[in-house]
Amino acid sequence: MNKNESIPIWVMGPIEEAMAYFAETYKQKESRFPGWKACFKRYTERYDEIMSGSEKSVRALQEIHNELCIADALLEINNPHIDLIEYEPPLTSGGKTIDFKCKAGDVSVYIDVKTITPKAINAWEKFVDIRDRELIAPNNEFILDPDYMGGEFWHSFFTSRGRMLEYTLELEKKITESGLGDEGNLFILALCGDGSNWHLDQLEDFVHFYRSGNHRYDDGFSVMENHFIKQKDIVFSRRIAKFIYLERSLGYVQPKRIVWNVTPPNILFIH
Repeated sequence: MNKNESIPIWVMGPIEEAMAYFAETYKQKESRFPGWKACFKRYTERYDEIMSGSEKSVRALQEIHNELCIADALLEINNPHIDLIEYEPPLTSGGKTIDFKCKAGDVSVYIDVKTITPKAINAWEKFVDIRDRELIAPNNEFILDPDYMGGEFWHSFFTSRGRMLEYTLELEKKITESGLGDEGNLFILALCGDGSNWHLDQLEDFVHFYRSGNHRYDDGFSVMENHFIKQKDIVFSRRIAKFIYLERSLGYVQPKRIVWNVTPPNILFIH
């Protein structure tokens, strides 16, 4: 029986299965991913904390789990073949790190992995405030019911979009401060979710804005995001070459879906 009775066995079982899977997988590929033990150690430490009664460590463990999933998937890619993966290579800026540095021939690719899992918070009053201030794009409508988790849905949507912007700016800052952007390196941001709190199409909307500087006509967050960016005087360097989407639910060892290069869908106009 699970030592921590507050964590259900359907969660603990896959965690232990994942520990066995990643340990065996990375032992076989250690020559290409020599730093795997450092990432795996963080995973086992969070596991020990959970077993000692820390429910908070479940969230932290999921973040590390997603890092391990990204590395595992990278090692399976054949075109281009990844020759070497470094885990958290130090940058020149104040001890900051980027999760992975991949070598594929003469090309160096840096990948930062972030997990977006908003907490279940009722933010109905915030939704009403934003709606009343007319910060929702006029050609969009969020159909939410306060009696059917409308406030929780809004918190998930709003927070997830905010994290996309936050993590993008964070990686851009690392690129600028480290000077690595001037050396011909490629930078990728991998954003991970469980497929319920936010979806791929929301990231597609953000990527469209990041690349073009303009929001899609059907992006409900366009007005409030423009308002925030203008208020904070934010300017993108646009040094991030690609965005990855990873979807993995709690209790699953492997991701359900990985999109290696998130791009907005084409807009078709029917006359």
